[in-house]
Amino acid sequence: MRPLCFTFLFLFSLAGFSQDTIYIKLYPKDTLNPIASDFAGLSFEKNCLNKGYFGPSESTLIRFFKTCGIKSMRVGGDEVDIVTLGPDPTDKHFTKAELDSLFLFADSAGCKVLLGLNLRYNNPPLADTEANYVIQNHPGQLFGFEVGNEPDKYVEHLYRIPPPA
Repeated sequence: MRPLCFTFLFLFSLAGFSQDTIYIKLYPKDTLNPIASDFAGLSFEKNCLNKGYFGPSESTLIRFFKTCGIKSMRVGGDEVDIVTLGPDPTDKHFTKAELDSLFLFADSAGCKVLLGLNLRYNNPPLADTEANYVIQNHPGQLFGFEVGNEPDKYVEHLYRIPPPA
């Protein structure tokens, strides 16, 4: 497998030599709207909550965030519409304690969290419970909420019944 990868990379790099040269000229003094220093971050799937990836004791990951200057993290992605808040941690549920762990991690790492809320199950009271819990318990680390992920794909993924023609 490795020789195939090296061969591909070698051939791919040769293709780059046959391209026209592109020149880029920067005007650093002519800026319009600067990008906020906390804009760049990392994104994680929502099911990372019930896998124990985040917590205030994750010193190596906290150090990584601080060293790289990561100031924001998104927890959502495709899994946001699969996993939900529940009483016990399972493959499909995370708990309030796991939310606490995420936000304690964010506090230790010095970043804010954009948290995805489940839209697939069309359960506003459940999303409301999760959002209110986070607002009441972790307002300092909350950047905001996103609702659902790619709802235009819900029919394709069989999350919703297609509308009648």
